[in-house]
Amino acid sequence: MSVFNTFRDGIGEGVEEVTGGISDIYEYDFGIGPISVSIEDVFSRAYNRLKPPNSILEDNENIGAETVTVLGKSNPALDQENFVKMFQRQNKSVYDGAIVTPSKGKKRKIFAPFSTYTPTTVWPYQADDGSRYTVHNLARKDIGIPDWVNKPVSVLLRRDLDIDEDGEADIGGLPLFNLVGDPLMGIGPILLVGILAYTAVNVVPLAMPAVLAP
Repeated sequence: MSVFNTFRDGIGEGVEEVTGGISDIYEYDFGIGPISVSIEDVFSRAYNRLKPPNSILEDNENIGAETVTVLGKSNPALDQENFVKMFQRQNKSVYDGAIVTPSKGKKRKIFAPFSTYTPTTVWPYQADDGSRYTVHNLARKDIGIPDWVNKPVSVLLRRDLDIDEDGEADIGGLPLFNLVGDPLMGIGPILLVGILAYTAVNVVPLAMPAVLAP
């Protein structure tokens, strides 16, 4: 094992121990006899009074396709759409879905051109079941922070971080995710296309004479 891996594992174990210790104190029952009192109870009651309004993830299933082709024809039966024809829709949009706060009538549209229009051949993200992994999948991904961090942060930001309502804070609940999440995912395809284009323009012409030489 390298020095870096040893250092990384040591840091990880240290952080885990500290986090576990704080969680133990947070959940510890300081009550006497039948009376149960913990920091978690106090925080939960305060959170119930101060918690931000509930927000949920809304995905428009009519926008986008499972497979986006460059030259192939669109085939709704196979959930397949041609890259060019996607831009010719009557209701074309660079937004797909939204994070909605019903009690406030607020809807934050999700900017999703890369998740929606990038051809599957250069889209490097795939879900566990083999389906296209989009900004909506990323939005549902748990941040992995404990409850004693999630609640204060939610109150401080005045934002519901649990947008898929599974009891865990989600990446999609973070500020500005609806605008920057998809462009960040698009960095990978852009780099891939750039490398392919550079290879085609600079490397292939230099290599072809050697390949075709008798």
